[in-house]
Amino acid sequence: MKIILYPFRVMALFFLLCSDTNSYPQPLSIKNSPTSEVADLVEKLAVADSKQSTEILTKINTIRNKHPENTNILYMYAHSLIGEKRYREGIDTLKILYEKKPCVPIY
Repeated sequence: MKIILYPFRVMALFFLLCSDTNSYPQPLSIKNSPTSEVADLVEKLAVADSKQSTEILTKINTIRNKHPENTNILYMYAHSLIGEKRYREGIDTLKILYEKKPCVPIY
């Protein structure tokens, strides 16, 4: 039994080591989308100091104002504000989000 399974282990290890996780790059339409840009800024926000976080939040807000119909950007902005302990601004942003996309109760 071990003799039979050995080649399968070797093949699995070979494919694991040789496969490239980025072999299918994202299409340009996804890379250049404002949602993707905000997602990258949110990643940077996680490790930023207070001065950088203010600049990043300003950039996110600028993108949000350019694309007011994009609720994903609004959602990321609201949670970024709350994460940076700007609770009042975050709650106000969540209110705007709720007006755009109200939650439907599930019964």
